[in-house]
Amino acid sequence: MPPSAKLLLLISFFIASLCDLRTRTIPDLTHILIAAAGLLHMGTGGISFADALSGLLVIAVVVTGLILTKNPMGGGDYKMMLALAFTFGLYDALPAFTLAFALASLWAATGKATRKLKGSDTIPLAPFLSVGFLLKMIFI
Repeated sequence: MPPSAKLLLLISFFIASLCDLRTRTIPDLTHILIAAAGLLHMGTGGISFADALSGLLVIAVVVTGLILTKNPMGGGDYKMMLALAFTFGLYDALPAFTLAFALASLWAATGKATRKLKGSDTIPLAPFLSVGFLLKMIFI
C-alpha cells in the first residue's frame, strides 16, 4: 500500500475514532477518505479491482444481514466496514474485522462484568475497527 494511502487511512481512523467516541457518529468524510485510499492502493497495483469488489460484496451481504436482524450498529459503522472491505479486499479485511470485533467484544464483556456498561449502553465501533486494521497493516 502506498504511503499516501496509509496516510489517508491514519487520518480517517483518527477522525472516525474521535468522533465516534465523542458523539457516537462517524462523519461521511472518513468513508470517502478510506475509499480514496483503496483507489490509491488499486492504482499502484496493490489490490485488483476484483479483490476490492469481492471484499465490498461479501461485507455488503453481511451488513444487509445485520440490518435485517435489527442489529444495534449504526449506519456509520456499516459504511466504514464497507469502505474498509473495498480498500483491503476480502482476504486482507477478514482478519482485521475478526480482530476488531474480538476487541470490541472483550471491551463490552469487561464493561458489563465490571458494571461500567449497562445492557442499553452502546460502544463506539470505529476505534476497534481502526485498531484492527492498523494492526493488520503493521503485522499481518
